[in-house]
This record gives sequence, C-alpha cells and structure tokens, in this order.
Amino acid sequence: MDKQLLDKVKHKKEAYGRWKKGQVAWEEYRETVRAARDHIRKAKALTELNLARDVKGKKKSFYRYAADKRKAREIVSPLRKGTGDLITRDMQEAEVFNNIFASVFTSKCSSARARTHTHAHTHTHKISLFPQLVHSHSPVVSQNSLVFNTD
Repeated sequence: MDKQLLDKVKHKKEAYGRWKKGQVAWEEYRETVRAARDHIRKAKALTELNLARDVKGKKKSFYRYAADKRKAREIVSPLRKGTGDLITRDMQEAEVFNNIFASVFTSKCSSARARTHTHAHTHTHKISLFPQLVHSHSPVVSQNSLVFNTD
C-alpha cells in the first residue's frame, strides 16, 4: 500500500471516532468512508492488473496472491446474551439462537398463528407452528440459491 492509501484509511478511522463522539456529521463521515473505499478498490484493481500483466516473469508472486485469496477466513466472535454476557456453553448458544428464531416467526405473524411457550423449570422454548405458516416462510433450496416462498 502506498502512503496516500494508508492516509485515507487512517483518516477514515479518525472520522469514525469523531462521528461516534458526535463531533462530525453523518454525511461527512459517509463521504470519508466512500472516498477511502474507492481508493482501496482502485489500489486492489491496480495490484491485480500488475500481477496479471507480469505473471510470466513473476509467477511466485502471482501464485502467492492467488493462494491467499483462496484461504477461507471464518473467524466468528463469541455470542453475547441480551445482557452483554459472553456465552460459553453450547446449550446457551442454542437458547440464544432459539430466541432469535422464535422472534423472527412471532414478529411476522399474529400471536394466534405462532406461539412460544416458556417452561420455568427447563429454561427451554417450544415453538408451536401451523403447517401453512411454515410452508409460507420455509426456504426452498434451488441449485445455488436460497429462495423464500411468499405464496
């Protein structure tokens, strides 16, 4: 990265800090972000163009770049409860996902069609759904995409 690009990224981070403190308007912050994003995209495109142009003479750098692009970066941060506490056990994760799943169905539907029941002694949730409700919101998997039924 050249110095100008590093300056844009640094300016973007500073603008974010000022926006969070209320010192900068949202529009000004967004303009800074857009300018930095455009500069980064142009720098990446130029790097890839140079790699493609010089592939015969610099095979090692080309394949290093290609191998780096293939690597999957699947770092997921730990989940937090609504209170902000970190979740450490699998059962706690299941409860959080269950609550999220239940809230999606109950917010889209009336309470007569989908109901959640909480049992105080087990701290688990049971969801009662009618077949037509599940059918109307269930995903239909085609070859490479996930499409939701809206009948």
